[in-house]
Amino acid sequence: MTAAVAPFPPFHEGNIKNWFLQMEAIFTVRRITDQKTKFGHVVAVLPPAIVDEVSDFLEAVPEVEPYTRLKEAILRRMGRTEETLIRELFSNLTCDGRTPSQLLRFMKSRLGKNTMADSILKSLWLDRFPTTITQILAPMSENTPIDQLADAADRIFSQLDHQTTPVHSAEATSDHRSLEKQWKILNKKLEI
Repeated sequence: MTAAVAPFPPFHEGNIKNWFLQMEAIFTVRRITDQKTKFGHVVAVLPPAIVDEVSDFLEAVPEVEPYTRLKEAILRRMGRTEETLIRELFSNLTCDGRTPSQLLRFMKSRLGKNTMADSILKSLWLDRFPTTITQILAPMSENTPIDQLADAADRIFSQLDHQTTPVHSAEATSDHRSLEKQWKILNKKLEI
């Protein structure tokens, strides 16, 4: 029986750096180490718009490290700079169907090699949630590591996901009491 061969993923313009990470993982699994072979596989899956963007490079392929140089050229010409990724992190970022922990991992991946104080990252992350959620998380946010806070936020979101939005103020008060109760339960679980 032969092992299944992982196919090369389609080019991902949204995150070129991660696409190259996928390609390199597949190269490792397939034991592809030759620069020219890697180069050929990458060129084979590039969409026409990207080929057009690096056509000058493809017409004069360097003899030394062709794959590495092609990767650098694509990242330089088509990839978003780390500064751009960080700017995007600060603006117009929403939960967009992600759980709080998924959003946190996404934000961390956007930071790339850059570092940011956990307190700042935590603040930016919390800013993406409705006020109700941040109010529940506020008492534990100062002393709780961000990854634990994300787990707690996931549990809160999963509980709130099954509830309907209150329409009347009496229901809102009841909902508020319910949230307080859930917060106390979660806080006790975090202390254990």
